[in-house]
Amino acid sequence: MKRSKFIRYLLFIILAFGLFVWPCPSFSAETNCNLDPELEWILRKIQSKENSLETFVAKFVQIKKTRLLRQPLRSDGLIYFDRAGKMLWKVTKPSPFVVLIIDDLLYLDYPDLDKTQKRNVARSAKLLKKYFGFGQSTEELRLLYEMDHSHGKNPDTVSLRLVPKRKAISKRIESIEVVINTRNWLPEQVRFNEAKGDYTSLNFYFTLTNADLPEGTFSLPSADGKENNFHISNGKGG
Repeated sequence: MKRSKFIRYLLFIILAFGLFVWPCPSFSAETNCNLDPELEWILRKIQSKENSLETFVAKFVQIKKTRLLRQPLRSDGLIYFDRAGKMLWKVTKPSPFVVLIIDDLLYLDYPDLDKTQKRNVARSAKLLKKYFGFGQSTEELRLLYEMDHSHGKNPDTVSLRLVPKRKAISKRIESIEVVINTRNWLPEQVRFNEAKGDYTSLNFYFTLTNADLPEGTFSLPSADGKENNFHISNGKGG
């Protein structure tokens, strides 16, 4: 897959994932009499975790399967998150690539090309939120999706499945599946199943939560190889 197409896929996943964990909770805690009691309890537990999540570090493995390639495309890396408005995705394999989100700004860094770009993602995030419903209340999500849950093969996991109701979404995305670890109520896997059989999935391995991140975590190497520290409001991680 070409670098530009891979980046578009990755940015989509990053923005979507960011809208799950950013300060705006994905699920509201309002009582919904029409919602399955167990599913409502699960959503409440997820929201509670989201509200308490200040920082985290997680390893990730992204698998992108497309009919255009014989073999799925795999990417490995790390995620650093700070609720103060910062998220860093560092792809280590197959080639180094860094995405830094600070508030409404997104920085793309290509270490192997000595190239850094800056983009405004406020509009993209708003479009994703409006289009896919991320960051909406339970009731608003139910207007966009059929929601169901099941217990996974592992006794410590539950699975959520969201099937789009809107034709504009279902033409491209058949379903979104999220596997939640019930020991910490954090996602283990998020998978976007596309309408024509392709899919993108991410597996997460959380190594640190709610701890101070190392100073300089949210910085990038500039094109000349020197450290380029962006001037932002103070938060855990600098």
